[in-house]
Amino acid sequence: MSSYICFLENERNKANALKKAIQAGLNSPRVENFDFNENLKKLKVVNKTTSKNKD
Repeated sequence: MSSYICFLENERNKANALKKAIQAGLNSPRVENFDFNENLKKLKVVNKTTSKNKD
């Protein structure tokens, strides 16, 4: 029974964290002139360097 209560508490914590993150996103200012493709290129570069550092 205690493992089930622990599971429910974990799920509640995850739901609360998700709600906070969504609210933070909703409260953040809109980005003007966002270039999706340029941002994707930057993310790929960061991901490559991060992956190399893990080896």
